[in-house]
Amino acid sequence: MASKNLLVVLAIVAVALPSVAMAAEIWVGGDKGWTIDFDYQTWAKEKVFNVGDTLVFNYTQGHHNVIKATKIAFDSCIKPPQN
Repeated sequence: MASKNLLVVLAIVAVALPSVAMAAEIWVGGDKGWTIDFDYQTWAKEKVFNVGDTLVFNYTQGHHNVIKATKIAFDSCIKPPQN
């Protein structure tokens, strides 16, 4: 029974490991970074995103920002109080 459990654990690790290994750090907007007058929809369509990827927002502080918002706050254009 213990060897069967070990095989199950090893199978789960074997399935999960490739997705962790494929995780990448993706700079939003590429060389342009996070800025205005940039077509992020087209940029995103050209990318393949995987589970575990990290999105990096490179921007000039004071000119731009990144705020984590709920869908309701985004749709209502409400800035969360902690930001």
